[in-house]
Amino acid sequence: MKPDLDKYRRDADLLLSELSAAGARVKSRQSIACPFHEDRHPSAGIYADDGIWRFKCHAAGCGFCGDVFDVRAKATQRPVEDVIREWAGRNGEGRPAKRQPVWPIREYEAWLNRDGRQHEATYRYTNPDTGDLDLVVFRYRGPDGRKRFSQATAVPGGVVLKAPSAPHPIYNRTRIRSAAEVVVVEGEKCVHALANIGIVATTSPGGAGKAAKADWSPLAGKRVYLWPDNDLPEAGRSSGGREHMRTVAKLLEALRPVAQLFWIEPDNLSLADKGDAVDFLAMCPTEAPGAGLRAVEQVLAQAMPMGPGAEVAAILEATIAGERECIPWPWPQLSRLAKALFPGTVTVVCGDSGSSKSLLMLETAMHWHREGRKVCIFELEDDRSFHLSRVLAQQAGNSRLMDDDWLRANPDEARQAYQEQAELLGSFGRCMSEAPERQVSLDALLGWLHERLAEGIEIAIIDPVTAAEATDKPWIADLRFLIAAKTLIRQAGARLILVTHPKKGRKTAIGLDELAGGAAYARFTHTVLWLQTYWPAKSMVVQTQFGPDSFEVNRVLYLCKTRWARGAGLQLAMHFDPNTLTFGETGVVIDQKGKGNAKAQTE
Repeated sequence: MKPDLDKYRRDADLLLSELSAAGARVKSRQSIACPFHEDRHPSAGIYADDGIWRFKCHAAGCGFCGDVFDVRAKATQRPVEDVIREWAGRNGEGRPAKRQPVWPIREYEAWLNRDGRQHEATYRYTNPDTGDLDLVVFRYRGPDGRKRFSQATAVPGGVVLKAPSAPHPIYNRTRIRSAAEVVVVEGEKCVHALANIGIVATTSPGGAGKAAKADWSPLAGKRVYLWPDNDLPEAGRSSGGREHMRTVAKLLEALRPVAQLFWIEPDNLSLADKGDAVDFLAMCPTEAPGAGLRAVEQVLAQAMPMGPGAEVAAILEATIAGERECIPWPWPQLSRLAKALFPGTVTVVCGDSGSSKSLLMLETAMHWHREGRKVCIFELEDDRSFHLSRVLAQQAGNSRLMDDDWLRANPDEARQAYQEQAELLGSFGRCMSEAPERQVSLDALLGWLHERLAEGIEIAIIDPVTAAEATDKPWIADLRFLIAAKTLIRQAGARLILVTHPKKGRKTAIGLDELAGGAAYARFTHTVLWLQTYWPAKSMVVQTQFGPDSFEVNRVLYLCKTRWARGAGLQLAMHFDPNTLTFGETGVVIDQKGKGNAKAQTE
């Protein structure tokens, strides 16, 4: 009886299984990364034609199309007739078992030199105890000229194109075993470049962002130098070189016996963007024997110690040298009591609608801009012209510039005020982004923040972050956003200010538990300020530089959280002038008459 081969062709799951065995990344039936060319963004899918399921790649230069037999024939480099004959001999047995084709290493290297690709190197991760291969990494160039990597697991007769189960081995374990000092780099090519001058190095497979999947135990008890690539993470992509090595450092700190860690800062090596150890050695004079080794030994000698004690020492030295600066606010007592704006910090400014917090931030941002600080602000409510009109009123000291009736009655005075501030408004306006007609997602805000930090911004302001597009699980989205934003800010040594609102349903309470959004804004930020309006103004006893005195106060800035200072729980009396739309600082509130001194909630 002739076997029914079409039953295999009618089985969509069987076709998907064969594609996976060939190396395809299957997200869905309509989203498959083709295994027959370098397909970073899925360009293929499967479809049914008269009940027969076929695979089709839509990428230019590939265009492969075929059924389950064609896929296996292509993957194993055999004629399709041989594959059909093999399956026909099953005499009606069930579907073939899922399998991964075995490639002899040299045959796969030859395959990587076809269709516009170019094989460059094969890296063998050898077990020092058995001499067997645990992992093989192939480095090659795709048709577009960009470097690519393919991981494979060693099996009898060759490799299967699939990484072994985690934890993955690190590279060069045989030499690591007898070495007292090891340099951790990103990429096997860097390991070989250092080995050529007599330096023992290692790396984890998979590149940046995959450090946690590796077994770093061979480095326990050793003197380890971390040499990151000279790059920063890109929004929505894997970690950059520095963040990758920071992850490695955390993993090494957990080893026993403890590894002694040192950090090589690529900024000190005159490297170009994305430069690494290979690029550094390429800068060494080739005509001088031993120049590369001497240069690397000097780099190692200047490496900074890492670990808890070294981190504290680095903070102390950077502060003493003036490299770690707490940027002051326009108001001296707020600067002293909050100490909010150290590098890598996140500050939250909260207030009810109408509390003038946006005016507070505009005045502050303009103050820093006039001082020559690199500041940017993303206004999520109203357009740029509206906010710049408020800035004009503040700089001119005339809130009537926001009054259309007054403008029509006093055109000459209005035009004169604009002419005096036009240049300043123009330069400040270039620091401002807007989104008045659409809701911006938190991911889009991260992208904006990444771009601004790449431009060297010192202070970034988002006003208000609560206007970002809502999600069905805001507490998770807020946490992810804040952790990602803190990472970017810390890496760049910048500061982030997030303007927000009280949570819905709040009555009169002021404090960390009353912030809108997820709990992350209270827990994972460094400073939380709350601007409270009193209208009509309220009589308060305020401590001034001349002693206690009574004032009519229309704004109070509650210092709900001050991680770097002692001001938490204090209230700072402010005066908002409606004639100029600007703020003045009065002093610390001692008593709010008729009510007592209401304490703000703190950690």
